[in-house]
Amino acid sequence: MNNPIEIKEAQFVETNTINRVGIYITQVILNTSCIVNYTLYNTNTPIKTGSMTIEGQDYQGWKGNNDTYLEDLVLTKLGYSRV
Repeated sequence: MNNPIEIKEAQFVETNTINRVGIYITQVILNTSCIVNYTLYNTNTPIKTGSMTIEGQDYQGWKGNNDTYLEDLVLTKLGYSRV
């Protein structure tokens, strides 16, 4: 009984409360784009990780030393806002 059993497709929904988001810049291509990894947390417990590419006008709006802009942009794209 160690083999997975095929079943009819079904929804599996899990709900978590998120109260922190970690944002980490992992790659920058100057004047073009950056890749940002993020971790969603419930207090100190990581719930989900992901990444996104920031490019075009979104990237041009980031003036390199204004990380608040990038943080707010990522939060908006994820559908969250600061407290």
